[in-house]
Amino acid sequence: MPRKMHEHTSAGQLPTGAQRLNRFVVPGVLLLLAEEEAHGYDLGTRLAEIGFIDNESDTALVYRALGTLSDEGFLTARETPGEGGPPRKVYSLTSDGRALLEEWCCLIEERVALLSGFLERYSDLED
Repeated sequence: MPRKMHEHTSAGQLPTGAQRLNRFVVPGVLLLLAEEEAHGYDLGTRLAEIGFIDNESDTALVYRALGTLSDEGFLTARETPGEGGPPRKVYSLTSDGRALLEEWCCLIEERVALLSGFLERYSDLED
């Protein structure tokens, strides 16, 4: 059963260190691009929907990740005509990008196991 957060969390404050999902922008971008190619704004919207950024207007994190991943050869970008505006860059994964996504999945699985162990130990305290 999910646990209820304490009152200080309902006031918009999380426990120290808990607000770190933005560290998962890179694997989030990789996953979304493995599903389908996309432009930056679309990626921001979809990352907000899955909770990896606060909202779709938090684009600096997304565009920083796209720039870094492109520079390192994990993504390719091509320009497409903008809808009534300037051209847009549409991003897609390279084979190295897919390999990096696999590495992230392994790391996340390790973290899930670590956190599951933490929750099990915490649960033992309640008995």
